[in-house]
Amino acid sequence: MNVKEQLEKESRINHLILVMFYADWSPHYEWLEPTIKEYEQQVEAVIKINITENENLAVLYDAEDVPTFILMRKGHQLWKYTGELTPESLRYVLEQYK
Repeated sequence: MNVKEQLEKESRINHLILVMFYADWSPHYEWLEPTIKEYEQQVEAVIKINITENENLAVLYDAEDVPTFILMRKGHQLWKYTGELTPESLRYVLEQYK
């Protein structure tokens, strides 16, 4: 299953999804990976989308800068943030939408 199919499948279900748009060349990528792994336990799905490989999805979700985080439930965007995000800030946001 490719990323687009996974996103479509998860968007049909009524649960919390964290979508992270990233790029391998971004200096944030190495920092973000352990942070995202930590939060995989707090949401039902974490979908990581490489904007270089999935330009159409990046345009569709207006995620042209990285990192971009989107929190969704049943296909609806609840929250979006572009830029560096501390683990504490992400934890706070996830708690607000649980």
